[in-house]
Amino acid sequence: MKTEKTYFCYLSGELPSRGLPSYEIKAILKSSNVNLKNIQIYDQIFIFSSIENMCELITQRAAYVHRCGELIFNISETNFNLIKNELKNIDFPQILKNKISYAVRVKKIKTYFPNISVENIEREIGTIIKDNLKERIKVDLKTPDILFFGLFSEKNFFFGISQYELPRNLFRTRAPHTRPFFHPCGLNPYLARAMVNISEINKSKILYDPFCGSGSILIEAALMGFKIIGSDINYKMIRGTSLNLKALDIQDFYLLRTDARNFCIKSPFNIVTDPPYGRSSSTYGKNLTILLSDFFNNNSNMIEKNSLSIIALPSTFKINPLVSKYNFKIQHEFDYYVHRSLTRKIIVMKKL
Repeated sequence: MKTEKTYFCYLSGELPSRGLPSYEIKAILKSSNVNLKNIQIYDQIFIFSSIENMCELITQRAAYVHRCGELIFNISETNFNLIKNELKNIDFPQILKNKISYAVRVKKIKTYFPNISVENIEREIGTIIKDNLKERIKVDLKTPDILFFGLFSEKNFFFGISQYELPRNLFRTRAPHTRPFFHPCGLNPYLARAMVNISEINKSKILYDPFCGSGSILIEAALMGFKIIGSDINYKMIRGTSLNLKALDIQDFYLLRTDARNFCIKSPFNIVTDPPYGRSSSTYGKNLTILLSDFFNNNSNMIEKNSLSIIALPSTFKINPLVSKYNFKIQHEFDYYVHRSLTRKIIVMKKL
């Protein structure tokens, strides 16, 4: 019988942890029907309890996570003598049974605990582990069998075992400027992936991006194994999206050159999109409000009841009066700073 355990996610720090990064994790697990308990959120740390170990899924899917693993303890006292007492209660011989190597790594989040030396803490923890072991197990700082991981954040110390690490450098290889077809309005892959994840889409559904541009959202959805359809009124964008998908060896996709305001998809779908706005985009002479109103008027009936749609818009755009007319309810909004003249608002809408 499986027992409930506590897990930690070490979040990237570019966005507020209590916003999009935490919501993304919850959405990933909800789409897999995983029941979370005891959620706690700290700066760059997301804690939860579950019967299932979902760390592998989180690191395969998430955009804003560095690591995920099992939490052994956390303590709100940062006096190292108290931390030592907690460490001495851990059955390290059992954890390291049949293992040949281990390592200890400790991180300080941002500017918390400026007077603590990470190197000294790692050395102290390593000594405690070594003194507890009955047999010789080597330290391997590069490829250890077990990586003990500590984090200092918001007057707390968290200690656990890192089980999976997200190779976030791979996202940079998919940045808009690295693609065969570049457009200045292309979303960065971190945001595009997070938008797909927070839609709570699963493998039985189709993700439709009606304003696909250069394909940022479609790329991330396809790489996670979802069925994708994209459309754009501009043939140049459709051709460019096709080039970008094929460059990543993505072959299973369907693209349409069409005006998204028209009814064009006959299967139920989830919308994840970043419609055109700004000086580098083209709405073909149509006001953004009219563009979106026409789209929802003709296509909202193909969006399943209770499903989520995700749309990125300028923070100044008032969408609530528009979408409520077509039986949507705003569930969440997240601000995403782009540059001085543009802050995107990522909007989560539920079909009623």
